[in-house]
Amino acid sequence: MTKRDQLGEAFGTRKAKSRIRANERNKVDASAQESVREHLMQYIDDAAVSMPSEGRSNEAVTSSDILEATDSASHCNAISPLIPLPNMSTSDPSKVYPLDVLIPLEEASAIDVKSLLDKTLSDRERMNMLPFRASRWIEQKMRMSLELPSEDKLILLGTPHRRALYYISCMRQFQKMKGALANLSSLPEKMNHVPTVILDGFVQRFTEQARGSAKPVITPAMENKLMAYQFAIRLAVENWAADIDATASDLQLTSQRVTDIYKSLGCTVDKVSVSDRERLGIKSGEARNMTKAILQAPPVFPRERKRGPAKR
Repeated sequence: MTKRDQLGEAFGTRKAKSRIRANERNKVDASAQESVREHLMQYIDDAAVSMPSEGRSNEAVTSSDILEATDSASHCNAISPLIPLPNMSTSDPSKVYPLDVLIPLEEASAIDVKSLLDKTLSDRERMNMLPFRASRWIEQKMRMSLELPSEDKLILLGTPHRRALYYISCMRQFQKMKGALANLSSLPEKMNHVPTVILDGFVQRFTEQARGSAKPVITPAMENKLMAYQFAIRLAVENWAADIDATASDLQLTSQRVTDIYKSLGCTVDKVSVSDRERLGIKSGEARNMTKAILQAPPVFPRERKRGPAKR
């Protein structure tokens, strides 16, 4: 304690004494922190496991590696823990969030879209076969997959993308059923008989257990995670550039909310540039008033906001 604080402790007001004591309690013992750091490094070294990485496939990850990565990460932009794990080393947007990562293989394999390809079905009949039936966006994308020439279907809206549309429909219905998760046995029927493996995956990845209960709950954080994964899959269907207003209209969200989610995935949001218009095949008249979320490769995340000093 400084001499000034000693005087304050002896002769100061009650408020001044409280402030001095609070400051003393909040001081960090640097020597103690160094001791903790040494113990932490030793623990990490003892528990290190071999992890393959480029040029170091047989080396163990040490505490110095982890601390160095942590120091580097502190200078990076903010990446939400609720989004899919992005590939930060690619220059190809399709490899930032690959569909086969967003949709686990065992779940994708359980999706049978053959019945949806019957051209004798009307749009409404086709939508009635999906778990969630009130999306004009899914309806339009399904129709496009049938109307495009066969060689284009394989590139733009082939079977993987039809599965993605079905999967998005599952996600939206699952989100709608968040108040009915207490009785999981009745969920398949309420979700138009979605494959069990998909429902089990959703419960595992997008729910938490309420405190003091074993029942799954879609908490606000898990709902944000569910939305982030859905938006990443929508980007894949949209050739990695999504219309903000169209997305907001389909999901009945505000444009700002949609913008925030796409930015959290590493998209830039702006009017469509000439180069993007040519790449995406958008006519100049359509692009004039269109705001797109375009996935960058590598993704560009919002900078973490630093709080200023508290106002007194």
